[in-house]
Amino acid sequence: MKSTLPPQIGGNRTRMLQQRVRSVTQVRAHGTQRIPAPTRGVIVQQGDGGALVTWHLPKRYGDVTGYRIYIGTEKNLAMQIRDRGARQMFIPLTSGSSAPLNNIFLSAVNGFREGPKIQLQTSAVDNAALLGTKPVPTDDFQNVFSGGLDKTQSGQPSGKRVP
Repeated sequence: MKSTLPPQIGGNRTRMLQQRVRSVTQVRAHGTQRIPAPTRGVIVQQGDGGALVTWHLPKRYGDVTGYRIYIGTEKNLAMQIRDRGARQMFIPLTSGSSAPLNNIFLSAVNGFREGPKIQLQTSAVDNAALLGTKPVPTDDFQNVFSGGLDKTQSGQPSGKRVP
């Protein structure tokens, strides 16, 4: 097995490992000097009182440390997310009988720069449209076996436990 550390004559292995850990931590916390790549697969879903923005990581995500979401214009910062693992955010928007159309901009950032902004347009759901919606069913519809583990420890649907 080859070592991933560069060979150094007379180098102390412990010191080299500590230096590597510090540099990896520095990159994870602040990113690199490169401009972050744009996010992929951005989707906006209308909701009551706002919109849900969902996205995927950029193809090159090693230097991304967070995201910024702008509403209206590219200079009106609404939210700054300092977690690279975040993939969605609910944006509160003005709703009413005729909700206005809003521009939403999403960009990836690191400790040094901001990537290109992706623009989407959406509005909150009109109050008139909410009158025709059906209420959420009262039965245990979310605790259904979906092929993976659910809320129970055994992974069985509807809370049935198997010894």
